[in-house]
Amino acid sequence: MADSVVYVADIGSDIDDMIAVEFLHLSDALDYVVLDRNNIADKVRVSTLKKMGVKFKDEIQQGCRNVFVGGALTKVASYLNKGNQLGYLVIQGGFAGCNIVSNPLKKFKSKAEVRTFNLNIDVQSSLDVLDMTTQVKHALLLVSKNVCHSSINTEGALHNDTFLKKYKLSPKKRLHDLLAVKEGLAYMRKEVLHCQYDNVKLVCNGVDEYAKWSSKRTNDATGVLISTSLKGIKVMDNGSDNSN
Repeated sequence: MADSVVYVADIGSDIDDMIAVEFLHLSDALDYVVLDRNNIADKVRVSTLKKMGVKFKDEIQQGCRNVFVGGALTKVASYLNKGNQLGYLVIQGGFAGCNIVSNPLKKFKSKAEVRTFNLNIDVQSSLDVLDMTTQVKHALLLVSKNVCHSSINTEGALHNDTFLKKYKLSPKKRLHDLLAVKEGLAYMRKEVLHCQYDNVKLVCNGVDEYAKWSSKRTNDATGVLISTSLKGIKVMDNGSDNSN
């Protein structure tokens, strides 16, 4: 299918990626899953997904058109560094700060830069991918922390899925990767999006897991689109969220 997706997953660190994989699989949009790092996975979760019919491959295969990422960008950088191109690249992560967002969540108020988990797993690969935006034909989309951490991004408030109940998760659990894959599919299929986006250049301050990321607006066609707010929804941040 033209809109089939390869999902690069961090299955071991959080349940979020498993939920995202399951959603893509149930939506008939998933081609296969690539683990973002070799030998870093929860074997039980991988086995559960395989029993659902989810396919796993070691690397992104030649001819892949669309990649969604819920983990490190190592495998994506390797694929693009070989001269390959993508149609759509959707990444959960990144940050748009108070220099761009007019009504930030309380936890990000007055902050222009923060650490962001997925990009910091392999900072150099993240920077490499951001330097190869010309190899992404349609869009490089970042569904960022400043939106994902909203209390609206939970089951019932934004999502009608039943993943929280299925996996016995807290009702306060933010569904980061689920929002990202839904936004990616909607963007590819030209359907209604949950988020507003701004065209930015991502800036990194650091070289390791403690690196901080910020965004600066740009008119450069090789910039990336980053989520800045939830469209038509008042962003709230009641309750705590300690997830990535």
